[in-house]
Amino acid sequence: MLVEVKKNFETLPLNYSDPILGIAQRYRDDPRNSKIDCSLGVIPGHTLDKVWKPPVVERLLEVIHSKYHQSYLPILGHSGFREGVKNYLGSPLTVIQTLGSTGALFLAFEFYRSYFHSNIVVVSTPSWPNYGQIASKNGLAFKEVPYLTQDLRPNIKLYLEEIDSLLSQGKKVIGVIQIACHNPTGIDLSLEDLREISSFFKLHFPNAALVLDHAYDGFVPFSECKERLNTIEAPHFCCYSFSKNFGLYSLRTGALCVNFGKEFSDETLRLENAFKIKIRGEYSTPPALGAEIVAQVISASVNEWMEQVDNKRLEIEKMRQTFVNFLPKEFTFLLNQRGMFLYIPGSYLNRPSHDVQENLIEENAIYTVAIGKDLRINISSLKTEEEVERVATAVRQYLI
Repeated sequence: MLVEVKKNFETLPLNYSDPILGIAQRYRDDPRNSKIDCSLGVIPGHTLDKVWKPPVVERLLEVIHSKYHQSYLPILGHSGFREGVKNYLGSPLTVIQTLGSTGALFLAFEFYRSYFHSNIVVVSTPSWPNYGQIASKNGLAFKEVPYLTQDLRPNIKLYLEEIDSLLSQGKKVIGVIQIACHNPTGIDLSLEDLREISSFFKLHFPNAALVLDHAYDGFVPFSECKERLNTIEAPHFCCYSFSKNFGLYSLRTGALCVNFGKEFSDETLRLENAFKIKIRGEYSTPPALGAEIVAQVISASVNEWMEQVDNKRLEIEKMRQTFVNFLPKEFTFLLNQRGMFLYIPGSYLNRPSHDVQENLIEENAIYTVAIGKDLRINISSLKTEEEVERVATAVRQYLI
């Protein structure tokens, strides 16, 4: 009997290593005191065991955490959080509190599959590696389209042509676009690109359904992020993360914003009920602490928070400049990238990116991430010019 039962386990994976979180685990297991982690998309604090939070968030967290006791939240989330995010992001039809932006993406994909019969997700590549897994969990096919041209510009024409081709084949498509600080390239779509995307999806909705991934609000100027969002007139979901700009990584605080336009405002109750059904069967209700922090900051201290995030953005930009100063002059194009990461295309490496990743770990105790043929370095994790020089010098030996 036991032998028969154990046969069921033979189909389970014996080994699994996430392409990003797996590297982070290797970093944690590394006993070398000289190790530097440039892999995980986290902005560290003053000590290795803490992450950076805007001071207004840090202060509020200490107060709330010591006395915050809460029963279950409503299924759609904390009411103050939902209302605050709705006002901050320009009054979408409704806001659903989610388990980070990953949870928002999962719900967006599941909604489109269930109610609009979408059957394939299209993303650019290179991109965040988890999109494919989220699509697969929802029973959706997954297709990647090259993001950049040879001269490292977004190739939006190819992206839309691919979706148009799928539509002509009778497919119902979910298109995912990163609104700012493209991960991993740091090369953002222009406003003209976004207008073209918006027009395309507006014309083809709901057969082509748009999802915006907005994980780095404030790491380009807040005013620009707002302008980018306002450029999108097509019905869409916006998946928003409070991990980076609030430092609430482990509290899993995100939002799914339903932006279907005023013409669908009379359908808000139906939309909310659809999400209640989905959420109740997935995780019942969301966590309270992160939502309470966001609600209080957005309602009472939003300008202070924005100023503190903006200061961190400027620090990261300065760190990028310092890093590039240690590289050959041919690499000044890296200054045009934005956000937390420095992205080196595989065509600029003298060996495969995975070999570079492994050599940096073994020989230099430096942890980066190979994404496809390319290398991603979290420059926001570097705290001193000495650390920058050490990482840049190590990386330099692998450049053409």
